[in-house]
Amino acid sequence: MKKIIILISIILLGFTNSFASHLMGGDITYTHVSGNDYEVTLIIYRDCYGIPVGTSPTVTFQSASCGQNFNFSIPFIQINNVSQVCAGQTTTCNGGSVPGTEQYVFRGIVTLTPCSDWIMHWNNGTRNANISNLVNPSSEYLFIKNTLNNIIGADDNSPQYFNIPTPYLCANQLAIYSHAASDADGDSLYYTFN
Repeated sequence: MKKIIILISIILLGFTNSFASHLMGGDITYTHVSGNDYEVTLIIYRDCYGIPVGTSPTVTFQSASCGQNFNFSIPFIQINNVSQVCAGQTTTCNGGSVPGTEQYVFRGIVTLTPCSDWIMHWNNGTRNANISNLVNPSSEYLFIKNTLNNIIGADDNSPQYFNIPTPYLCANQLAIYSHAASDADGDSLYYTFN
């Protein structure tokens, strides 16, 4: 009887989703190196209270017009503690109780055939449960995407943000935060909500 219960438990566990809430956000950027080579950077922001991100994410590259679809295991570079907290506070990154943030940096060079509709993306099913603008965020996937047309802009670079997007505002202290970006190629930038 015990064997049957264990077998049923294992089967049922195979049909459920398992999530470990720790991902806060991230972005994918690219810099033209030469020819068809691009240095791609994946940055992931992690709540220090959750599980580690891991060191071997896979970025998917797709182009419908060129019939391309491949995965690239992007190399791990470093982890940075980017917690921005008030003076005298200790974050969960350092054994405290104030929410802390780590930045995981991955970077590698990928060769991309000239195509007008490259999509590069990474996704994971482990959102941070403290996200307040999602219903049941720890059951939602984090999806990060960027696009590239390397026919028109063969040596194009993606925009880069000026600031780390993890502001922490302290009571009774002036705070100014800019989510601005710049583009090394002088391309025009605009923002949309998706």
